[in-house]
Amino acid sequence: MKLTIIIIVALATVIFFISSKKENPYFKNFKIHHTKFGFKNPYLKSEVQKKKIVDLFKMMTTDRPKQSYQVSEKINIDELDKNILY
Repeated sequence: MKLTIIIIVALATVIFFISSKKENPYFKNFKIHHTKFGFKNPYLKSEVQKKKIVDLFKMMTTDRPKQSYQVSEKINIDELDKNILY
């Protein structure tokens, strides 16, 4: 059973790497957010876009702040309809 799982994971990894190296079929040179192998966000600095997978795992393992929820009053739909401008 373990051998089968290892083989499946290894095969999926190989297929993933082979398929990720293909050129972008939607590549259009005149669009600034297109690259030959994917897309980029033109509004971000280039060093921000070059993060590694390790950075993702670090972000996932760090403690996040606790969210505080605020209870709001119930909304009367009839009054809301009167306040909406058309």
